[in-house]
Amino acid sequence: MATKDNKNLITNLEYLSNVTVGILNRLDLMQELQLKYPKINFIELNSLDNAFNKLKKNEIYGFIDDIYSISHKINYENIKDIKITQTLEYYLNIFLESESINKPFINLLNIAIDKLTNEEKNNILNAYQQILYHDKTNIVEILKYIVPLFFLLGIFMFLNYKLNSEIKKRKEIEKELLKLANKDSLTDIYTRRKIEEICEHEIDRNYRYNTVFSIIFFDLNDFKPINDKLGHHIGDEVLVNVAQTIKKNIRNSDSLGRWGGDEFLIILPETNVEQAKKIVIHLEKRVSDIVIDSNKNLKISCSFGVAQYEKNDTFDSLMEKADKLMYISKTIYKDKKKG
Repeated sequence: MATKDNKNLITNLEYLSNVTVGILNRLDLMQELQLKYPKINFIELNSLDNAFNKLKKNEIYGFIDDIYSISHKINYENIKDIKITQTLEYYLNIFLESESINKPFINLLNIAIDKLTNEEKNNILNAYQQILYHDKTNIVEILKYIVPLFFLLGIFMFLNYKLNSEIKKRKEIEKELLKLANKDSLTDIYTRRKIEEICEHEIDRNYRYNTVFSIIFFDLNDFKPINDKLGHHIGDEVLVNVAQTIKKNIRNSDSLGRWGGDEFLIILPETNVEQAKKIVIHLEKRVSDIVIDSNKNLKISCSFGVAQYEKNDTFDSLMEKADKLMYISKTIYKDKKKG
């Protein structure tokens, strides 16, 4: 039986009632089907074209004809809105027609057909005509599951995007907070805590790999009079200029931090004390060249103390050595100033 494409698959005609179904009169099934399915209104149709037209106009629920005729018309005319929805348990004799010009071959064809097995006959028919059945897949039912699934997937993707954005923002904030925690707000160099952490790391590295490193501890000469006489804004300008000058004149592998007030600490990996002293000479020259924009007559200098890490040194003992040498340098500066 063929119906419109919007009709569901029919498993048994007994489920139908109060509908009109057409039967091709050549089938001679009207009386039998009326007795078997009294709830259906059967009408006879004189041609397959008539059956298709009535079905397209919704004048009948469906129509019954042999499966090969229906399938052939659907295929040949590329009909999209009519499908085969049920097969009935009725079997018909199939006759092959021949043009009159081929009449002499009819007997030979019948003899050949008689020699075919049922399987061979079915194979011939199936090869001749593809039978189209109603697609059993219920698109509406599928959409009931697919649409919510895609909706949930969309929500998941949106939430995942928001989560990733929040994580990215949090990481950026954490990075900025870490930078603020590690950098001195005035001079934009490492804080005391961070520079001490770097020095401890170098001590651990020396212990594991027997490396060498040195530190330079220094402060500004006459910084208190600058602050007291010229004001804190000049003092801050001096600190910033000194910090940035030192930073530009050390290696990328070196680290500079503000120890406190006008005191600074430099960590020099892979550097012995003699090499560190040469670096001090270079830094003294660069610091002496600093020009303070708000007071161009102001001369800047620093006192430096250099110490190389030795076996069994701790951070405190290393700093103590550098501090003592800086104090000696400071004393020499004051004596020269007096003299």
